[in-house]
Amino acid sequence: MLEFLQANTKAAHVCPEVRSNQTFVRPAVNQNGDRTVAIARQIVAELCGSPGERSIAIRYWDGSMELPADGVASCTLVLRGPQVLRRLLLRPSELAFAEAYLRNDFDIVGDMEAAVAIAFGAAQRIGSPRTLARLARLALQLPAGPQTTAAPGPARSNLLFGHAHSRGRDAAAIRRHYDVGNDFYRLWLDQRLVYSCAYFETEAADIDTAQAAKLEHICRKLRLRPGERLLDIGCGWGGLITYAAEHHGVEAVGITLSVEQASLTRERIAAAGLSGRCRVEVCDYRDIPDAEQFDKIASVGMVEHVGHRQFPAYFGHAYRSLRPGGLLFTQGIVRAPVDPVAPRAWLGRRLWHEDEFIYRYVFPNGELVPLAHMIDAAEQTGFETRDVESLREL
Repeated sequence: MLEFLQANTKAAHVCPEVRSNQTFVRPAVNQNGDRTVAIARQIVAELCGSPGERSIAIRYWDGSMELPADGVASCTLVLRGPQVLRRLLLRPSELAFAEAYLRNDFDIVGDMEAAVAIAFGAAQRIGSPRTLARLARLALQLPAGPQTTAAPGPARSNLLFGHAHSRGRDAAAIRRHYDVGNDFYRLWLDQRLVYSCAYFETEAADIDTAQAAKLEHICRKLRLRPGERLLDIGCGWGGLITYAAEHHGVEAVGITLSVEQASLTRERIAAAGLSGRCRVEVCDYRDIPDAEQFDKIASVGMVEHVGHRQFPAYFGHAYRSLRPGGLLFTQGIVRAPVDPVAPRAWLGRRLWHEDEFIYRYVFPNGELVPLAHMIDAAEQTGFETRDVESLREL
């Protein structure tokens, strides 16, 4: 979390990591000596290291297995056929790997986080031209197999028009993502439909408890007092504004670009008897009247949709909407900085197309930035950084 005077910006919490260790038995070796399996083993070693260096197991399409040195694996990568490796290596990218998984070309059994860590390591290895050349030569020796079918789901980025982070494009992106029916989000969110990270104070906490703890944590960060005015930019289904009004006695206003979110939030406000202290508007943050002043502003899981070029406008509007001495709290996901001049890093990024999957299928208008960029933009606007907190493992 970042806290600025006449502002606070970032908090991100990830659920505690849970590992699932499994022991596997190696079946009898294929006596026919399948050449494609031998090539595949070489490819896997190039991408993931030798079996003794890996924490995961590999199961090949002929039933043979490669186990870690101690025989205990955090997860198993199941390869369905030799053509899978050929396709992935001749067009190596994050999107290709994700779509192959969606098509069930390969599977992951066990700890998904361990598999993701291996994937990031493989992405770094293909940044070496020599490694990439060796992998391509090996991949070309594998059969091509039948033509692949498209992965499930639409190419969402192709459905948006206009300049990135323009008002029209932002509204279209948010509505395409959120206006799919509130019943869909009820399937997997907590009872308040808080659509951002949860704050698990203990491993025994359920999702409802963790989200209530996160809302309370935000309210305490904002030092809310009865009678203050709170603005929630990107308020979702109104979880924060209703909680803050009920438990901290504030007058709360939420804005969202989602029509369905606003509709359900209004119903919840009325049902809770908070109509005199809460309201929600379908509004872009750039259209908040400067004359409407607030003591505190929260923005939870929305900054990822702003875009770094719009940071001056985003922080500028927040600054002008706050009374002197007010606080801005912005929670969001950030990314690690990258070295723009390192040759291997540059080649790896060019090939891997990091974040292409999430941009195409999840948040086509989203953009993650390093934490330092966010702090710099806020301070350039006039904010003073008061607190930075990273909420990850317990």
